[in-house]
Amino acid sequence: LPPSFISSYREFINVLSSLEKTLKSNTVKEAENKITQNWLVEKCQHVSGLMTPADMAKLIIEACKSSDFETKLFEILGGDEASMNLLFEEIAPNARSIAELPPDFVPTTENKSTSENDGTIPTMPTSDALWKEYEEAANLAAIVREETKHLEGQTVTKASDKLLLKQAKALAKRAAQLKAKLPIDPDNSVFDSYNFENAEQQPSVLAPAGTKQYYQQHQFPAGAQRTDYDGYELVHIPPPVSNYKKLAEKDSVTLDDVMTGNLRRLFSGVNKLNPMQSKVFEFAFRSRGNMLVCAPTGAGKTNVAMLTVAAHLRDENILSESNDPLAEYRHKMNSTGGKKKIVYVAPMKALAAEVTGKFGQKLKPLGLTVREFTGDTQLSKSEAEVTDVLVTTPEKWDVVTRKGGALAESCGLLIIDEVHLLAEERGSVIESIVARLHRYVETSQTLCRIVGLSATLPNYEDVASFLKARCFYFGPEYRPVPLEQTFIGVTDKSWMMKEKRMNMVCLKNLIDSLNRGYQVLIFVHSRKATSGTLNDLLGIARNPKELAMIDLDSSAMDHFSPDYDSDQYSRLESRVRESRSREVQNLFQTGMGIHHAGMLRSDRTLTEDLFASGVIRILCCTATLAWGVNLPAHTVIIRGTGVYNAEKGKMVELGILDVQQIFGRAGRPQFDKSGEAILITSSQENLNHYLSLMVSRVPIESGFFKNLADHLNAEIVASTVTSLSEAIKWLHYTYYYTRMMKSPISYAIPQKTVDNDPSLDMHLREVLDRVLQGLDEGGLCKYHRESGKISKNDLGRVASYYYVQTEALGIMARELATRSGYEAVLDLLCGYTGFENVRVRSEELQEIDLLKEKSCPIDVTAPLEEYSGKCCVLLQAYISRTNIKSFTLISDTNFLISSAERITRALLDICLLRKYAHLARCCLTWCNAVNRRIWWFGQTPLRHFDIPQHTLIAIETHHQHYDSFSSPLDHALSLLDMPVHEVSSLCKLSSKGGKKGLTGQKIINMVRMIPLLEVEATLFPLTQSMIRLNVKMSPEFEWSAKYHGFSQAFWLLVEDGNNERIYHHENVLLTKHKYPAPVQVDVIIPVFQTSLPSEFYVRLMSDSWVGCETLTPVSTKNLILPAYSPQFTSMDADLNLLPIRSIGAPYYTFYADYTTFNRLQTQVFDSLHNSDKSIVLAAPSGSGKSLCMEMAIFRLMKTQPSGKCLYLAPVQDLLQARYRKWKRRFGRNLKVMKLNESNCNSKELDESDIIMCMPAQWEAVYRHDCDIDVRLIIVDAAHLIGEDRGVRMEALITRAVYKSSERKVRIVLLTETLANPTEFAEWIHAGNFFNFPALSRPIKLVSHIQGFPGRHYVPKMNSMNKPAYASIREYASSVGKPVVIFVSSRAQARLTALDLISHAASDETILPGDRVFLNCDDEYVQSVTETVSDKVLKHTLSFGIGLYHNALSKCDRELVENMHINGEIKILVATSRSAWGLHNSSLVIIKGTEQFDAASRRYVDYPISDVLQMCLLAGRACRDEEGVVTLMVSEDKKAFLKRFISEPFSVESCLSKLTSEFLNSDIANGNISSLSDAVRWIKCSFYYRRLKQNPTFYGADGADEASLNAHLQKMVQTNFHALRDFECIADSGSYIVSTVLGRAAHKFSLDFRTPKQLLTAVQEIVEDITRWLGTEGKGLTIEKLPADIEGAVVGKLLHAISETPTFADLPLRYEDDQLNLRLAEKLPWRTQSPDIVMSDRQKKRKISHDMMNSPHVKCFLLFQAYISQTKMPSRDYSNDASHVVDKAMVLLDAMDFICSNPAHNNVAHFIHLTERTRQVLRERKLLSYGPVPKHPINSTTAPKAFKKDTAVFKPSSSRTKSSQAEKATLEKNRLPPDLIGLSQEERKKILGGRLFKMIKKTQPGRAPKITGMLLEMGDFALVHLLENPDVLESKVMEAVSLLDTHQK
Repeated sequence: LPPSFISSYREFINVLSSLEKTLKSNTVKEAENKITQNWLVEKCQHVSGLMTPADMAKLIIEACKSSDFETKLFEILGGDEASMNLLFEEIAPNARSIAELPPDFVPTTENKSTSENDGTIPTMPTSDALWKEYEEAANLAAIVREETKHLEGQTVTKASDKLLLKQAKALAKRAAQLKAKLPIDPDNSVFDSYNFENAEQQPSVLAPAGTKQYYQQHQFPAGAQRTDYDGYELVHIPPPVSNYKKLAEKDSVTLDDVMTGNLRRLFSGVNKLNPMQSKVFEFAFRSRGNMLVCAPTGAGKTNVAMLTVAAHLRDENILSESNDPLAEYRHKMNSTGGKKKIVYVAPMKALAAEVTGKFGQKLKPLGLTVREFTGDTQLSKSEAEVTDVLVTTPEKWDVVTRKGGALAESCGLLIIDEVHLLAEERGSVIESIVARLHRYVETSQTLCRIVGLSATLPNYEDVASFLKARCFYFGPEYRPVPLEQTFIGVTDKSWMMKEKRMNMVCLKNLIDSLNRGYQVLIFVHSRKATSGTLNDLLGIARNPKELAMIDLDSSAMDHFSPDYDSDQYSRLESRVRESRSREVQNLFQTGMGIHHAGMLRSDRTLTEDLFASGVIRILCCTATLAWGVNLPAHTVIIRGTGVYNAEKGKMVELGILDVQQIFGRAGRPQFDKSGEAILITSSQENLNHYLSLMVSRVPIESGFFKNLADHLNAEIVASTVTSLSEAIKWLHYTYYYTRMMKSPISYAIPQKTVDNDPSLDMHLREVLDRVLQGLDEGGLCKYHRESGKISKNDLGRVASYYYVQTEALGIMARELATRSGYEAVLDLLCGYTGFENVRVRSEELQEIDLLKEKSCPIDVTAPLEEYSGKCCVLLQAYISRTNIKSFTLISDTNFLISSAERITRALLDICLLRKYAHLARCCLTWCNAVNRRIWWFGQTPLRHFDIPQHTLIAIETHHQHYDSFSSPLDHALSLLDMPVHEVSSLCKLSSKGGKKGLTGQKIINMVRMIPLLEVEATLFPLTQSMIRLNVKMSPEFEWSAKYHGFSQAFWLLVEDGNNERIYHHENVLLTKHKYPAPVQVDVIIPVFQTSLPSEFYVRLMSDSWVGCETLTPVSTKNLILPAYSPQFTSMDADLNLLPIRSIGAPYYTFYADYTTFNRLQTQVFDSLHNSDKSIVLAAPSGSGKSLCMEMAIFRLMKTQPSGKCLYLAPVQDLLQARYRKWKRRFGRNLKVMKLNESNCNSKELDESDIIMCMPAQWEAVYRHDCDIDVRLIIVDAAHLIGEDRGVRMEALITRAVYKSSERKVRIVLLTETLANPTEFAEWIHAGNFFNFPALSRPIKLVSHIQGFPGRHYVPKMNSMNKPAYASIREYASSVGKPVVIFVSSRAQARLTALDLISHAASDETILPGDRVFLNCDDEYVQSVTETVSDKVLKHTLSFGIGLYHNALSKCDRELVENMHINGEIKILVATSRSAWGLHNSSLVIIKGTEQFDAASRRYVDYPISDVLQMCLLAGRACRDEEGVVTLMVSEDKKAFLKRFISEPFSVESCLSKLTSEFLNSDIANGNISSLSDAVRWIKCSFYYRRLKQNPTFYGADGADEASLNAHLQKMVQTNFHALRDFECIADSGSYIVSTVLGRAAHKFSLDFRTPKQLLTAVQEIVEDITRWLGTEGKGLTIEKLPADIEGAVVGKLLHAISETPTFADLPLRYEDDQLNLRLAEKLPWRTQSPDIVMSDRQKKRKISHDMMNSPHVKCFLLFQAYISQTKMPSRDYSNDASHVVDKAMVLLDAMDFICSNPAHNNVAHFIHLTERTRQVLRERKLLSYGPVPKHPINSTTAPKAFKKDTAVFKPSSSRTKSSQAEKATLEKNRLPPDLIGLSQEERKKILGGRLFKMIKKTQPGRAPKITGMLLEMGDFALVHLLENPDVLESKVMEAVSLLDTHQK
C-alpha cells in the first residue's frame, strides 16, 4: 500500500484499538500505581536530544497507543545505547500502562512540536455492532485504495479498467456512508487524512517522514539547516562530529599479532584493522556464527567479509597459517561429496565484477579460484566444482538453489552484500534465498554461515532476527571520512525550468567545490546525458546573465581548463590526441571528461587516468563508475534522480542503493578530512523521499507478499513444501513474517486479529490458501484444500526453473493449445504480462513505424499502441541487427531481450511436455534466433562465424537469385561442391584473401564446421503395442573449439507422419572428447496395429545454432509386428493342496516349517516330480518357484542317483543367495558345490551332486572338455536370455539341445510370467509349460508410480527423498514392516539415508525420543556399530537405516542384511545391482530407474528385468497380506513403466552378439565342421524360434522358410568371414577346421579377436627387442635381457594385454576418468601405444584427458599401480586390479599356447618373457621401467611442432634392414599381395594414399598432417591400421589430441 495511506490506516486502527481497550477495561491495573508522568519524565532525562524530557514523554505516550509502538519509539528516541536501553528495558514492557497516562504536560517553549494533538479520545459506546462497523470501514478503505492505485494518473481506455474504476468508486462511496453512520467521530483528523471520494491524501496527525512538518517535529541531526531559495529548497546536513583517530588508536587490531602465514597474506598491504573491523574481529574470525554488520558506506565492510572468508578457509582446512602458499591447500571432501564453497551475493552485476576482481587479486596467489557467476557468465560443471569463491547476484543464486544439486549444497559461507535491499523490489529474492538456506541447514544438519553486510538500518534488530545473526551496528562516526550531505529539491513547475534550474544549481555547487581546490564527480543517468550535461554547464558558465542568477561572475570560466602544471599533463595529452573519441578530445580542452559503459575500454581507462592524476578536475559519469571503478573524489553531485526503468516502462526515482553507493565515492581517505555529497532532484516530494531514506529512521519493510506465489511455487517444485502446514512453517523463515510479527498494522492486520492469533498462523493460512488456489487454478500445482496436501506439476517446474511469473505462464500455457506457427510463438512471447509496462510513447511512434517497415519480416498483428505490438517490433529489430536511436527504445529492447530467451525456453518445455511437435520447433527456432540474432529464413547459417558483412550479403544474394527454393542451410552446404575459386568469386574475395585473411578455402572450412549429424534410424518390433527405435547419430562436421566449445547440444524429436505429435524427445550432448564417435539412443514408441503410421520422422535440431537441423524419415512399410497371443495357465482354485510328505523321505524332512505345498506347487507337482520331461515354469516372483526346482532335484536323486544337477544363474547375487540357501538346507545329505576357479576340476565336479555356477563358468568347463554326467539343468531367471548377461546361457542350452540325441538331459526353465512361453517350450522340447499370470502371486502387489519432471539427474533424485519418506510413513509406519529403497549408486545411497534422517528429525508428528526407524536398544546398536568399518554406515545404523552396496566389506553387508531381516533396523538403502540377492520386504521404493554409464558419459535406463525384480521383492511370504511398491521415475517414463508392469514379460534373443565366439568354440570342439552344421546349430537356439515370430527385429526379410534360411546362411557366412579374418578357422576342402588361434580362444575362453591381437603384439615386441639390442638379422637370445629393456618389454606386453577385448567390459564408474588421470600422472608408463616407455622429459608432458574414459587405459593403469604398489584411489580400484591381474594370467597362458605351437616358431622363445611377466605380477616388483635408447626420427612429413611428440608413433626409419630371407618371410606373412616385392618408398606411397582416404572421412581438414604422422610407423603397423578401422580411429584421436595441444 502507499506510505501515505498506511500512515492514515495505522492511526485509524490505533484509535480503534484504544477504543476497544477502553470498552474492555473494567479494572485499574496494578501498573498504574507505578507508572506515572514523573517516572516517565525522569527516564527521558537520560536520553540526549533536542527535545525536552516533557516533550519526549508526551510523544512516547502517543506512540505507545499504537500497536507498532516500537517503530514509533525508535523514531522518537534514536539509536544510541541509552535510547535502546530505555526502549527495551523500561518502556516496551510497560507500553500498555504508559499509553493510558494523560498527555496533559505543561508545554515547554523550546523545541515544542508544531503538530501536537490536543484532542481527547471520546468515550466508546458499548455496542459490538458499532465496533464491527468501524472494522468494516477500515477494510473497505484498504480495498478502495488497493483497487484504484494502479489507475492513478492514467487515461482509462480499457473496458475492464473502467469497470474496475466504477467498482472502486462504489466501494469508496459505501465506506463514506458507513463513516457517516457512526454516532461518534473518534478523530476527525484520522478520517480526513484519507478522502475516500477523491483519493487525495491530506496531511495526517503524524507528518510523513522528510517533510517540513516532520522536520519541525523531530528535527534532523544537529546543525542541519533547511533553507528556501528562489526555485529550489536546500537541506544541508553537516558531517557528524567524530574522533576517528581516537577510535583507531583505541580499538585497532594489528594483523601481525593475530594472523600468520597464508591467512595473513589475504590482507597484504593492511597492517591494522580500522575501528569498525577491529570491533567485529573476534566474532568474524574466531567464530562460525551468523553475523550482520550495519555500518556507513566506506567504513570497510569488505575487509569484514574477507575476515569471514579467512575463517572459512581455515576451518575447512583449505588454507592454514603455514608459510608455504600451497603446502596444505586441498579440497576437503565432506559427507555430501564436495568441498564447502564461499558464495558472495552482490546486488548488481557491476558490483559482482568488482568483487570478483578484488577477491581474485587476494586469493589467486594462494592457489584459490574466484569466479563470477551471473546472468552474463556461465560456468561448466567442472569449473564450478573447482571454484572456491563464487560471486553471484541474488536472482542467479535463487535459480541455483531452486534447482538444488551439488552446487547449491556446497555453500559453506554465504555473504550477502547490501542486505538493506530487503526494502527494494528485489528484496523478496534475498528473503527466499535465506529462508531456503535456513530450512536446508535445519533439515540436513549441516553448517552454513550467513554474513550480512548493510548500510545503517533503523530496524537492524529485525534484519538480524531474520538472518538468525548477531548484529554489529555502527553509526556515522565510524566512517573514515565524515560525509557532508546536501539535498536540493527544485520547486519550479515546468519541465524546462526544472532542467535549467538543476543545471544552474549543479554549476553553483561545482564552482564552489573547484574554488576550494577539489575535484568533482557529476553523476547522471544515461550515456547521452554525460556530454550533454557538461555542455549545458559550459553554456551557463559562458552566459553572464545566467551566472548572475546564481551569484557567480565570469571568473567561473577559469575553472574549465586542464591542469597544465601537472607532471602527467604532457604524457596524457599525447594519449588524448590518439583517442578515437572526439568528445574525449574536445572536453579535455575544458578540463572535463566523461565516463560510461558505451565508451571504448581504452577511452574509459584514459579518462580514469586523467582524473586520478588531477589533469582534469570535472568528470561526468553514469553509475557504472560508482559500482565498477574505485575512483573517489572529494565532491560528488547527483544531477537529477529520474532514471528510466524499462521493466516498469517509465521514469522512476534513483534507488537508494545507488545513492548510497555514489555517496560512498565522496571523500578520499588518504587526502580528505571530509567528503561532500550533493543530491539534486526535480521536486520537493522527491526531496522528502530521499531525506526520509537517507537521514530519518523509517523501518524497512518486506515486499515478499507481492511475489509470494512465485516463491511458493519454487518451494513446491523443490519438494520443500508439500502441505499447507509446511508452507506456513516456510513463511516463518522470511523477513515478511519477522516484520509482520513486529508491526502487523504495516501489513493490514488489525490488532484484534493479533490478539486472537498471536502467532498469526491462521492469518498466514488464509493468505496461503488464496495463493494456492490461484496456483491450482492456473495449473501450476495440485492443491487439495480439504487435506492441505500440495503436489507439484510440470507447469510449476517450468515457471520455477525459468524464473517466469506463475500467473503469466499459466495464461501462456492455456493459449498454446489454440495456437500454431512462428507468428503464434511471437505473439505469445510479446504478450507476456511481464512486458506490460513497456509503454508506447507518442514521441516513439515514428521510429517504431520505421522499424516495423524496415526490420520486421514477420507481420506484427498486435496494434503498435499496445505493449505487445511494440515488443514485437523491437524483438524483430533486435534480431535484424537494426540500430535504434531512441534511448527509451534501446532500454526497452535490452529489457525485452534479457527475458525473451528465458521465456521462449519455458514455452519450449511446455510444448515438449504436451507433445506439440510444430510449436516445439518454432519455440526452439525463436530461442536460437534471439540468442544469435540470425533469422532462420533468408540468412545463411554462416552468420555464426566471423565473416564480414559484405561477404554474407553476397552469399545470401546468390541464394536468393539462383537457389531460392532451397533452405539457407542447403545453399551453404552446396558451397562444398564448388571449386575454391568459384567460392571466392561468389563471396567477392580476392585470391589473396579479404579482410582478416578470409579466402574461399576458409569459407569452405567454415561450412564444414556447421554442426550437423548424420542419422541412421532402425525400427525393432518388441510387441504388438511397442517398437524400439534405435537412432545412431554421427557428427558430420569439423569440431572447432572456438565455435563449438567443449560440447554441442542437440534436440532429438521423434515425430509422427504429420509432424504434429512428438513420440519422444531427448537432449543429446555431443562432447569434444567423444568426437567423432557416434551417439546411440534407443527409443520405445507405443503403437497400435490398427493405427500404425506409415512412417516416423527423426528430427535433430541444434540447441544453439539457427537453422541447423536434419529430418530423417523412418518407414514402417516392411515392419512386421510380432503376433502375440499369451497363453496363461489358470490357477485351479478347487485343487486340494498336497502335503509336503508327497516328495518322499528323506526329502520332506528338509521342510520342517511346511505342512503342505501352496496352490501353484501343487498344480505343477506331477509334471516336476513324477516326470523326466523338460518343463518351462513361468510365474511371478514370490510364487514358490524355489521349491518347484527342488522337486526336480529330488526326482533326479530318486531316478538317477549318479546324475548331476547343474544350476545356472545369470546374476552373481542370485547365485550366491541360492547357494547359501541350498547349502544350509541340503548340506548334510547332498554335496552342493559353487563353481569357481579354484575348484574347477573333474574330480570335484564328479564328487558333487549339485553344481551351481554362472553361464560363463560352465562354458569354461565345457571348453576344457570335462565330461560331467549332467542329467538335469535348472535355469533360473531364464527371461534374462533377452539381455547381454543371458546370452551365454542361451548358448549353453542350445548346445544341450543340439547334442540331445547323444545324451538325454532334462531342462527346467524358471522365469517370470511370459508373453511368449510357447517359444521357450518349443526350444527345449518341453513336454509341458506353465505360464501363471501376475495375479497368481500369493501376496497381492500394490504399485504406486510417481512421476518427477526435470532433465537434471541429481536435483531430480533429491526431489524424491521427501516423497520417499512420506511413502514410508504412509505404507510402512508400523514397527514390523521393513522397507527397502533401491538407488542407482552408493553415493545416492548415502545421500538418501542422510536425507531420510533429516526428514525424520524435522517431522513434527514424531514425538521427541521416538526411534521411528530403530527397533533395538541403544547399547546393542552401539556394540554393533563398533564392528562396522564404513563411517557413513556407522552413522546411519544408529538411526535405524542400513546401507547395502558393493563398496562395503562382506562383513558389513552381512551384518546389515541380518539386522534388516531381524527387524532391528527398518530401512535398507541398496543399490539396484543388489536386487537379485536381497530378501523380500513389506515396502519397496525404487528411487529412479536410471544409472550413470561411464562409457557413454550419460544416464541410461535400468534393464527392465532389474526393475521387475525390485518390484517383486515387495511382500514377505506368510507375513504380509500385500506388498507395496512405490516406483519413482522420470515423468516421461511413467506411462511406459505403468504399462510394462501390467503386461507379461516379452523376451527376445541376443545370441547374434556373440555368435562368432560360440561358433568358434563348437568348431574347435568338433561339433561344427561345415556351413550346414552351423545353420543346424543356430536352428536349435531360442534365436531361431524368435526369428520366426519377429523377423523384422532380427533383420530378416520375411517369416517364410526361404527368407529365414537365407537369413541364417548370411548370418553364418558373416561370422565365418570374421573368424577367417582373425585366423581362427581355415578351410580344408569342404570342411571348416580350427587353427591354433581358434583353439586358443576356445581353450582359454577368449574373444575370437584376442589371440590374433596377442600374436601381433608378440611379433612387434620381438622386433623391438632386436632393434634395441642391435641384433637385426642375427640370432636372438632373450633369456637374459638388460633391466631397462626387460622393463620396457614387460610394459609393452601388459599394454598389449590391456588392449584386448577381454577388458572391454572393465567397469567405469562415475568420476573414474578423474581418478585415472591422477593415477596416470604418478605412474611410470604412458598410456599411448606403442612407445609407452617414457624418458623424464616425456613424463612431464601433459597427459591427454580424452583417453581416460577408456576401459583399456584403466586396465593398463591398474597393471602399473599393482606392480609399483601405488595406493589405489578406492576399494573398487583394488578389486578391479585383482580382477585384471587374474585375467592377465589367463592371457599369458594363451600366449604360451600360441608361441609354443610349431606354426609360430619365430616367437617360440618369447615364452621366457611371458613367464617373467607372470613373475612380475606375482612379486609386484620390476627392476626397471625403462626408458630404452631411442633412435632419431628422420621423417619430415610431420610438422615441426610435433617432433617432440612423435614418440607416440613408432619410427620406422630407426629400424635397420633385416636380412633378405627374413624380409621376404615377413612380407609374405604380413603384407597384402599387392605390396610384396615393392620398395619401402613405394609401399609408403600406397599405404599413405589408402590412409589418407580413410582419415579424410572423419578429419578432412587435418587428414594430410595426421597421415604424415602415422607414416612414421612401420609398414606392418600401417597394414594393421588399414585392416582394423577401430584401431585406426584410436590413432587418429591421439593425433588430433596432439594437434589441439600444440595449437593451444
